[in-house]
Amino acid sequence: MKQRFDAELVGRGPKGAWTFLPIPFNVQAVFGSKAGVPVAGTLNGFAFRNSLLPNGDGTHSMAVNKELQAWANAKAGDTVILSLAQCSSSSIEGYARSQAARGSAGWLVPPRPFMSNFADCEYRL
Repeated sequence: MKQRFDAELVGRGPKGAWTFLPIPFNVQAVFGSKAGVPVAGTLNGFAFRNSLLPNGDGTHSMAVNKELQAWANAKAGDTVILSLAQCSSSSIEGYARSQAARGSAGWLVPPRPFMSNFADCEYRL
């Protein structure tokens, strides 16, 4: 099920070294897991693949690396527009292998229509 929402990026760690996006809904109720959940979606219109990570208190957040922040023109303290859907771990693993084979780092997907070969992802641009 696709989720759309606005949320503020939060800096954590020494001097805000890491940037996270708190997930404002109950991930277990929506995606059926208290553990990490592989997702695909857009952040300010730029496509990505990532995981929602449990915080240990029943909530989840998503790490937002510097590359995705640059593509989305966002930083800690900014409110962003997020749209995401759950993917199976096999599609994430396949994507990671294809990116590694191409020499690409990270989980970003070029800003173009994608996912045609990820039939198990509910997300579509």
